Amino acid sequence: MATYYVDSAAGDDTRAGTSPATSWKSLTKVTAQVLVAGDTVLFNRGGVWNCWDTGTGRPGGVLTIGESGSSNATPITFGAYGAGVNPLISGLYTVPLTGWTRVGTSNVYTITDTVHFPTVMINVMLYNNVLTPLGRFPATGYVTYTGSTGTTGISFASGSLPTTYVGGEVVIRKANWALTRGTITAETATSITYTATGTNQLTATNGYGFFVQNHQSVLAKQGDWSYNPTTRTLSMYFTAGPTGTIAVSVTDSLVSFSAARSYNVFNNISFQGANAFAINGNTGSSNIRVNNCVFNDIGRHAVFFGAANTCTISNNTISDCANNAIYLTDADNNNVFSNTINNTGVVAGMGQSTDGTNGLGSYIGILISNASTASDNEVSNNTVLQTGYCGIYVLGDTFLVDSNYVDTACSVIDDGGCIYTVIGLGAARVNVRRMICNNILLNSIGAPAGTTGRNWGNGLMCDDNSSNLTILNNKIYNIAQYGIYFHNSHEINLLNNLVYNSAIAQIGIQQDSGPANLPRPLNFVICNNVLSNGSPTQLLFRFRCLASNSSANDFVNFGICDNNAYSSPFSNLNLFSTQVTGGAETFMDFPTWQNTTRKDANSTVALPISTSYGIILKSQNRPDFLS
Repeated sequence: MATYYVDSAAGDDTRAGTSPATSWKSLTKVTAQVLVAGDTVLFNRGGVWNCWDTGTGRPGGVLTIGESGSSNATPITFGAYGAGVNPLISGLYTVPLTGWTRVGTSNVYTITDTVHFPTVMINVMLYNNVLTPLGRFPATGYVTYTGSTGTTGISFASGSLPTTYVGGEVVIRKANWALTRGTITAETATSITYTATGTNQLTATNGYGFFVQNHQSVLAKQGDWSYNPTTRTLSMYFTAGPTGTIAVSVTDSLVSFSAARSYNVFNNISFQGANAFAINGNTGSSNIRVNNCVFNDIGRHAVFFGAANTCTISNNTISDCANNAIYLTDADNNNVFSNTINNTGVVAGMGQSTDGTNGLGSYIGILISNASTASDNEVSNNTVLQTGYCGIYVLGDTFLVDSNYVDTACSVIDDGGCIYTVIGLGAARVNVRRMICNNILLNSIGAPAGTTGRNWGNGLMCDDNSSNLTILNNKIYNIAQYGIYFHNSHEINLLNNLVYNSAIAQIGIQQDSGPANLPRPLNFVICNNVLSNGSPTQLLFRFRCLASNSSANDFVNFGICDNNAYSSPFSNLNLFSTQVTGGAETFMDFPTWQNTTRKDANSTVALPISTSYGIILKSQNRPDFLS
């Protein structure tokens, strides 16, 4: 077992590397060293390793993990030594201000660099040290499309686009939860033809919206940019010629596992500017620990492991990921805890498409999948702030989602929630032993832009076929649709939750319209919850059974509902509703609700002593909200 030292400034790859005085210099040298169980590699604090900066005597290269440790006691460890800030591994390249060519008499300038620029799309651009999205038209919002041609075309009113954008990229809001990125191959005054990658593409929803990006013609303000990976040409808009600091991501993965590895540890290292992954754990790795690291400005995922097993991701700070912050797929026995995650997938069109091969796995803070293979995963004590879709998205058996704090979700796409789980209507299995407890969820704001005005942000959403869930002691407030939403769900224990100020209803149960084999809302236990509305139009409980075989008996037979406390400071008493197939929604007061459902015999309806919002905030003793 040996300890190796790496210094980006004073190191030398020809030395032994076994002391600070004989330190190595480059990531290339670390990758070349055959490490064994128990070895440690330490990077000098304050050092910077730019992955693109390779060559003799240079510090760069990708850190490739080629060996495994043998146990938790003898891992291969990558960490830090010395004083100062964390060592930084960066995928950013600073673009010179010379060598640009003006496009005619416009304010657009181009630079081609076949040495440093990548042959794939650039996903991260920092202009004057500020993360800057692609230029787009329109600059904000969406253009409405009125028709679609399968999965390859959309049509719109004449005059919707000021020019042609062939070769650029169209971003289409196909559903509330779906954004598709496609290359524009043809255009007329009223239509766009495009190609998008991946199978299972959705057909666009007429009346929704689109915008265009990554084309020189959309560049209209200082710092707007586009990139052509074929010619490796960067285009930018400057009001007075190239100026400022320009840095772009040119390295896909900063740390890359060459194959499935085990017992590797990463401590106290910072990562910035990966074009795709900061840590790309490949498929099948196990017993990996990523602790106390910092991730900034990541083009896809900060931490990714496929078929992950017994991995621990803890106490990290992750900011400004274009797609997902932490992504563990086909995951078993993993623990994700005490991470702080901010600004994940908050720019429409900068994340991956959310249909096709990538499915729902984009714009998410913490994503653990797959529903049929994942099991025994824990997500706890994380703080997840500002997420474009779901703060926490977890699938599979025997999971625990505990004591997380999620603020502001569903800001780019919705029909999700601060916390979201799903199995799928086509799933033959029923997941087991799953718990969501002690979480604080607020400000699932919804994303109506680019839709027909629908606003579908939820606090906690249990989607198609969700079952065998215990939902306990959660506090949920300021929600655009439902505080807790059960959509085609069954076998649910909902106990001791506090829900306030959800725009449609505090609790919603819905069985969709459609075939008779849709899951019926059965075997619910809904007890000891406190539900309060924040406006007179908000319902406390909404129950809709819309399948072809639904009947009013479903409102009686769904399970147990009792000992709940319903409260409202408003005079409107019709705070409950039911709806059955073929009928209108019926709004009712509490006694009528009790009679209709034969539930809540021991529940109460009362005015709170003060506003429910104040009660919730005081119960958390959080000074940032009490102010």
